[in-house]
Amino acid sequence: MEQTLIQRYSSSIISCLLEKAASIKKMKHSLSKGQFRELFITDLLKHFLPHQFDIGSGIIVNQKGEQSHQTDLVIYDKSILPPFISESISGVFPIESVIATIEVKSTCSKTEFMKVNEKADNLNNVIADGKKSMYFNEKSTLYSLTKSVCNSNDNKIKFYIHNFKPLNGIFAFYGYGPNDLSDSELGKKYLNHKIKNIFGICLLNKFCWMNLGNWCLNKNISSHDEVKRFIAVFIDNILTKAYFRNRLLSSHHFDFNSIYIRDQVGIVKFFEKYS
Repeated sequence: MEQTLIQRYSSSIISCLLEKAASIKKMKHSLSKGQFRELFITDLLKHFLPHQFDIGSGIIVNQKGEQSHQTDLVIYDKSILPPFISESISGVFPIESVIATIEVKSTCSKTEFMKVNEKADNLNNVIADGKKSMYFNEKSTLYSLTKSVCNSNDNKIKFYIHNFKPLNGIFAFYGYGPNDLSDSELGKKYLNHKIKNIFGICLLNKFCWMNLGNWCLNKNISSHDEVKRFIAVFIDNILTKAYFRNRLLSSHHFDFNSIYIRDQVGIVKFFEKYS
């Protein structure tokens, strides 16, 4: 079947990415190569992201003042909160606006893979922990409203609250990652056992894994289908997560700027009480 106009255009964008990546392969400065590859992925994603989103790099913070590790790509919703510090594409991002993160790796070794997994665990279970928020902990008015909207259905409540945890992904240019990932059944067992907070994995020219309730493998067959699947599924889920997050946020007034900017004794006492 002949490709449509959009499919041909998408293929040309990805082919351009590959040419750029190949052109810097012999660059001697590894730090510069890494920065260029982050820019390549940023440019690729921006072709498909709606204007309410933007992409930066830096640190993610929560209301309690805790900071994430340095994050390669931070996809955030500008309609919720902008970065508090923003220089070029680097910034400090409030967790409430962070919809997704992607770590970009030149080479995906098993060691690098597990480091990304640890960063995702820290982001989802420490920085995005509802107990670190005046609004999303179980004592908050918003939580009570959510219970009411969901008719106290625990699964629905968990679904809404879970939408305040970012999607996390890995995009690698070279390497193989953990050996089991090349096999559908072995890879699924490995990921179910080892990985809890990563949504998508793409290894250029080899495969893509997406966690859609169950881990699913897509191997490169033609026209860089593994990259297309990673981008399409990631962005589709970013849109869904942003929709539900904004839906919940629109049900209540939030003093996000006051919490982050002002030095209020009441906020300190709140966290001392509920931490």
